[in-house]
Amino acid sequence: MVLLSDLLAELEPAINSLGARVTKGVEEMYCFNAARYINKAVDGFVVLRENHCVDSAKLLVRPALETMLRLKAVQAQPALFYRILFTDALEDDQWLSALE
Repeated sequence: MVLLSDLLAELEPAINSLGARVTKGVEEMYCFNAARYINKAVDGFVVLRENHCVDSAKLLVRPALETMLRLKAVQAQPALFYRILFTDALEDDQWLSALE
């Protein structure tokens, strides 16, 4: 936990410093937002663990891992970015159609 807290303290200013930078494209913006999301999930994990909410902290592990896997896939093959967006849009449509 100490290592994770130290890592978070170092990464947060670095990610925040990139926020105003102009990106080269949507793939790069996706990578930036994914990194920011993972950083927030780790921050929440640390806070919950420090407050002895172990079960709640475990709920943040899967979304962070899924985001990391997608991020690595997009970095390896940038064309996958569009497939991920399409799949996410289809899933959103499924959930929203259930509300009608």
